[in-house]
Amino acid sequence: MCQRANRECDPDLCGNCGSYELLDPCNRNNDTLVISEMCQNAHLLRGVSKKTILGHSILAGMGLFMGENVSKNEFIGEYKGEVVTQDEAERRGKLYDKRGISFLFDINKSQAIDATRMGNKLRFINHARERTNCVAKIRMVNCVYRIGFWATKPIKAGEELFFDYG
Repeated sequence: MCQRANRECDPDLCGNCGSYELLDPCNRNNDTLVISEMCQNAHLLRGVSKKTILGHSILAGMGLFMGENVSKNEFIGEYKGEVVTQDEAERRGKLYDKRGISFLFDINKSQAIDATRMGNKLRFINHARERTNCVAKIRMVNCVYRIGFWATKPIKAGEELFFDYG
């Protein structure tokens, strides 16, 4: 039910899916719980990303590469940055366009994430419609919109990550 509503499970609301045990700080890095029959919809709350490596892209500039093998539909990580209004994103976007670089990601009609100053490595995932191997999904997590990336096919360590900016 949570996934259909584009939100992550909330252990206080869901209770019986196993998210409570999965999100216990003592179990944070216990991957056996993740692959078990426990809740598979708490990746952003859990906050455990796959290993990634920043390097020179085969397309242009910098790119992000997998540091470990990833299976199809596996969580890669969260796109982090400063949450700003769309008006502020438009203002900053004009400045970034002049510099030829932008890490703005629209969340909805009123908000965007600006990863330029406060972002993480996932901001370096490049656009390539024909080489797409991951997808961004916007999820409601504890009443806040967040962006996660999932593999759309198996990705081997060393492969560059691409998604469709469309």
